[in-house]
Amino acid sequence: MIFSSRSSKNKDQIWMHNNNSLEQSIHDRNVAPIVSRSGKIRVYCCVVVTIIAVGVFLWQREKPLGQLLAKGQLHLAKREYLLAGQMAERALSQESSSTAALLLMGRAQAGTGQIVKALSYFNQIPDD
Repeated sequence: MIFSSRSSKNKDQIWMHNNNSLEQSIHDRNVAPIVSRSGKIRVYCCVVVTIIAVGVFLWQREKPLGQLLAKGQLHLAKREYLLAGQMAERALSQESSSTAALLLMGRAQAGTGQIVKALSYFNQIPDD
């Protein structure tokens, strides 16, 4: 019986050792994904913040139609036809049927000597 009680004691020790190892293993498995999820969350947050920052930058960069047309008219007055055409192009990207933008683009194209393109823009202006 003495041998049996030692054996039982050893079994208990072995079981406790194995149980502790099992608990440690479970703990390690549960901790590892949390750390990697935390890292993923940080990456996702950085991506979202970057996308928002780029969107705000582009939104602020987009000038109102009136400002683009006014700058375009100034470029026309200075005979800077390519710059006037760029302003007209940006204005038309905002509002493709803008009479003022079509007129500006037509004048800019005529100023660069591209009469056929100028006429195509002038022809898009609706008759009043």
